[in-house]
Amino acid sequence: MVRPSLSEKIELVILNRHRLSVTSLTVIGDLRGWVLSVEDEKRVKARRRMRGIATFFIVISLIGGVAAIGLFAIGRWELSADSVFDTALLVVGMLVSAVAAWNGSRFAAVFLILLLGLTPALAAMGQAETEVTDIVRSIIYIILALIMLISAIQYHRLSTQASQPLGGSSVLRWGGKVLMGMVIIFFGFGVGVLVFANNTAVADGRDLSQAHREWLVEREFLLPSEKPLYYYLDGLFSIDEGGTLLTDEYVGAWWQEDGNVESVWLELGQICRVDTLSEGSAFEDAIYSVHGPGDDNWVQLWLSIEDNMHKRLIAQMNLLNGRKMRSEIQMFCDENRPIDWTEVAAKNGISPDIVGSEDIKQEHIDWLFENEFLLSDERLMQFYSYGTYAISEGGSLLTDQYFGGWYKSGGEIESVWIEIGSICSIDPIETGRDAETDRYLLIGLDDAWIKLSLPGAGDQSEVLVEQVLAMNVEQMAQETRQSCDDAENASKTE
Repeated sequence: MVRPSLSEKIELVILNRHRLSVTSLTVIGDLRGWVLSVEDEKRVKARRRMRGIATFFIVISLIGGVAAIGLFAIGRWELSADSVFDTALLVVGMLVSAVAAWNGSRFAAVFLILLLGLTPALAAMGQAETEVTDIVRSIIYIILALIMLISAIQYHRLSTQASQPLGGSSVLRWGGKVLMGMVIIFFGFGVGVLVFANNTAVADGRDLSQAHREWLVEREFLLPSEKPLYYYLDGLFSIDEGGTLLTDEYVGAWWQEDGNVESVWLELGQICRVDTLSEGSAFEDAIYSVHGPGDDNWVQLWLSIEDNMHKRLIAQMNLLNGRKMRSEIQMFCDENRPIDWTEVAAKNGISPDIVGSEDIKQEHIDWLFENEFLLSDERLMQFYSYGTYAISEGGSLLTDQYFGGWYKSGGEIESVWIEIGSICSIDPIETGRDAETDRYLLIGLDDAWIKLSLPGAGDQSEVLVEQVLAMNVEQMAQETRQSCDDAENASKTE
């Protein structure tokens, strides 16, 4: 065997080192390729998860939209404002965000999570009934959307590291952002309306806010003795824009006209018929025309159909009206002529005039004795009742000792009597609701007072007042006169 020379040994070492370098580079290249293939596989899997879940939401939204349209077309879906808003929000929002997420939009996945999470909350804020199945379905959808979001984030990170394009359509990604922004604005408006605006449905009278109650009482749309049963406000943010109110005594509506609040009211028990002018829809109110006796006695009610509360209001109104309807009023309904209260009172044995002791009916005298409005040592002089069905509704009585009257308040009979000789003043005040009556304010000592309704026809009220004042002057002591003057001066000072 021939030994290699020194120069040949040097060449052999150099050659071996070169081979080792080449082998090392090959191994390193193979490792780097393996790492890149693993990362690419992760990127592909992340994209498949993202697009698979997005495809699921696209299919669900399309099925939901087609089903809603189909149910509405065959009349199986009764539309309400809540159902229209919720369905439109879910279908459009889910479809747009799912399409954008399929094309790689992380914002779309975040939006979908918010949409699926806040929609049940919005329904609860709107006091809509939320089923357990709806909550469970929302939770499942939210979990899927979270997985889609995590996959989208991984896909973006791995694509950036590998210098790979995202794929999909950038136009759909950006177009989806614009549409989702519009949905967010629409959603925010809906939340704002539910939080800050008036109730959009006919509401139970027990839910009437204190501010709204005070507004109605101030304008005498709601009397202290009345109980509000149902109400509906036309205005979105203000009660004086218009509305409808049903109490246990009246039904009516108010509206704005030339800057003023106008209103019309019908007493329950005096409604002849109710006409449906419009059934309403999710986008417009139902309209009812409520008629009393005569051609000019009517009010129009505009009511939201949301949750069918409008039907409850109308049903309650008809129920109470039927209970309170009397045969005397039904006669005017049948004849379609305005109510003549004098005629009604006459049918119940009540005179429209002031009557003396010779003309008063014995049953009325017995009633006065029974309620201790007339005592055995008194002499009846003048009697008047403005009641239409019974004298217990209210009236006035003059005896040789007292002058005063009675009225009903909260279903109870109240009365005020001032002794002749202690009457400080009798002054005419505003006319009552009925133009056929005049009203007087009777004031006595010790803050005693009462508003009396007397017949407006002729001068009989003036004659009665003059008679009372003459009797009072004749029997008034000087100290009583001075007390009345002092009380009058004190009231003027205040």
